[in-house]
Amino acid sequence: MCTIAIFNASGVAITKYSSSLIRSILDVTRTIFIWAISLFLTKKDGSKWETFQIMQLLGFLILVLGNFVFNEIIIVKLCGMDKYVQENLNNQNALDSSTNSLKKRLTSKDDLYEAINKN
Repeated sequence: MCTIAIFNASGVAITKYSSSLIRSILDVTRTIFIWAISLFLTKKDGSKWETFQIMQLLGFLILVLGNFVFNEIIIVKLCGMDKYVQENLNNQNALDSSTNSLKKRLTSKDDLYEAINKN
């Protein structure tokens, strides 16, 4: 239970200081790392703890693909699944244009303020 709390706390910190994309990629690499270690571990009698099976690799790839689609790293344009992505892009473009116009107005007012102070 303590390890889950540490994992969740580190996930929140990663999301806070970088992005949810990095957290998603780290979750996937954590799973790969644990699976790779389990393939190399051996029991006391010398037998392998786990054997490689191609179906596990296929299942893992499907899991990773689903994770990437859910986090909108991969955008699927099938049956309107990209609807929210397009809405978010439109909202971001509108926000960028209003921010740019605001920056232009502030710059022109600053120029006016400097001109007034020079005289």
